[in-house]
Amino acid sequence: MNDFVTKFPDRSSSISGENELKAVRYLKTKFDEVASQYGLQGYNSEILPYGTSENSVDGYNLEAVITASGNASDSSERIIIGAHYDSIGEGANDNAAGVTALYLTMKKVAENVGSLPCDVVFVAFGGEEMGLVGSSAYVNNMTAMEIGNTLLMINIDSIVSGDNLYVFCENKSTDIANLFLQNGSAVRLTEKPYAVGTYPIDIYGYGYYETVQNTDHTPFRLRGIPTACFFSGTFSANIWDYAESTNKDNNTMNTVGDTLEQLVAKHGNNVVTRINGVASTVADTLLSQQFLSVAQNARSQLMDNNVLFNIMWPKIAVLGAVVVTALFAVLHYRKLQKKSIMSDGGVNNRKIFSTPDAKDIFSFDEGGDKGKDSAEDIFTFKK
Repeated sequence: MNDFVTKFPDRSSSISGENELKAVRYLKTKFDEVASQYGLQGYNSEILPYGTSENSVDGYNLEAVITASGNASDSSERIIIGAHYDSIGEGANDNAAGVTALYLTMKKVAENVGSLPCDVVFVAFGGEEMGLVGSSAYVNNMTAMEIGNTLLMINIDSIVSGDNLYVFCENKSTDIANLFLQNGSAVRLTEKPYAVGTYPIDIYGYGYYETVQNTDHTPFRLRGIPTACFFSGTFSANIWDYAESTNKDNNTMNTVGDTLEQLVAKHGNNVVTRINGVASTVADTLLSQQFLSVAQNARSQLMDNNVLFNIMWPKIAVLGAVVVTALFAVLHYRKLQKKSIMSDGGVNNRKIFSTPDAKDIFSFDEGGDKGKDSAEDIFTFKK
């Protein structure tokens, strides 16, 4: 991590993509060294340029594929593990830490390649800070068969500086999330509280209504691929939103203050602990006996499959709120009408939710319409 940040302190996207290209070439070298060290058969890596048009190159993704050995029947199935390498400034936490965890995960997988249940594709994305440009381009270039054969996409982003280390899969408990939690207990991995930040508006187009980390897993999830996102932060600082920490001094994401020096000064040994912990959790889960069957079933647990929960209940909740508000307004309006007996203009001239004053309650309009009983007719007896 230190080497990566020191050599490439500015990995921001630019029109020419030169900053990203230098960084991604370095990462390709490191990934290829791992493949060579462990003698990986069938390994392949490639730098994939992307652009906003056919003739433009705005950035680069790096793809490295480790194929499962001895599992020919499962060779068509795969998982994708990704982390974005571009940054704002040094981007030590966001996301040199994630890239380091990606690299360490690759090493652990390479050490145990004989136990792989399926192919594993490691992707370092560019352009995340520009709006998920790299990951979107990657997904858009996947064939229908590749999308169908992808069991899971695991994203690693900003895993150090937050108060808590989270894994987020769906807006409900899932088997794949529980499997990660079992293997992440040593690093105090917890599931993102899926009841937090629920809105009646589908913000990201997921098909359900939840505030989540909008990062490189999002384009995959939008194409129906199950995802798991590792990130750090807290949901206790703001009940409706995400923050890195309850300590505002630690909130450096997307700022030039996200430097390696500051990260180590504020978090000390936790920097190494978090990075190693995420890498071990991902690798151990992938290599576990339960993983393949759980991953193959992940699509059936996507939120989109539950029409009532995803589509209906937010709309019912909004409709209920509207009905209650309207009912309250009608009842309050009638109350004002009763309190302004015989007043022709009293109700019409005041706001519905204002409290009637003494004049509304105890006085009567002297200029009532003809044909109506006056106050004198009601409260006096004719001789």
